[in-house]
Amino acid sequence: MRVDAARLVGRRAELDALEDALLEASRGEGQLVLLAGEAGIGKSRLADEARDQAIRLGWLVLAGSCSEAELSVPYLPVVEAVGNFLADADLAELDSRLGGLGRELAQLFPQLHAE
Repeated sequence: MRVDAARLVGRRAELDALEDALLEASRGEGQLVLLAGEAGIGKSRLADEARDQAIRLGWLVLAGSCSEAELSVPYLPVVEAVGNFLADADLAELDSRLGGLGRELAQLFPQLHAE
């Protein structure tokens, strides 16, 4: 049984570090944050908190995940995140914004192919 807690307890330092990274990124200082650890210690919950904070800041948040299957799919989280975004996107408008990059990206995301 999964229990969703309304409040995250005992992770103030981790939450502060994630918030600092978001604020630095909002100032144009690129960030990479890696959440690592044993199964069940709360990595997903911390990621959810960071996502929620980014949404509160008005950011577009793309999400993808790794597969627990034995097969290896290169860049699966990135491909899944962009694919999820494209499922709801106005593809014509996006194609016009991407310009020539749309053709290149269409190799990974066929839905971007504009004729």
